[in-house]
Amino acid sequence: MRILFLLFLGLIYQYTLAQSFLSQTSFDLGEITQLNEDIVDLKINNLAADNFLLRVEGNRNITYKFTNKNIKSGETVTFRFKLNPKSKGRLKEVIKLYFSQQAEPIELTFHAKVIEVVKNNLQACPSFN
Repeated sequence: MRILFLLFLGLIYQYTLAQSFLSQTSFDLGEITQLNEDIVDLKINNLAADNFLLRVEGNRNITYKFTNKNIKSGETVTFRFKLNPKSKGRLKEVIKLYFSQQAEPIELTFHAKVIEVVKNNLQACPSFN
């Protein structure tokens, strides 16, 4: 019985750790115009064991860059996201981040109202330099 209780506490600890991995998972980008310079910088501070970003899954409307895929314990890395919409109107995009230390992906949701479609659909996410 004691072992089951300790196992249960361990599972709760892992779940709360996964939930507190990111401080924010929903982003409102407001109105997007032709001169779309909106980017989202998401800082991730790893307080647990070493972690590795396995993959990012989402729509081609979002481009991204990261400072490092390997997130060591106590380290902070930055993920940068840029939205390049293809049509006018309200928009909701979801991307999933898969990490080595988590069974389920972390979903990030981006909301925006597209006023003007960006002329250059291949606008890249700016680098960190």
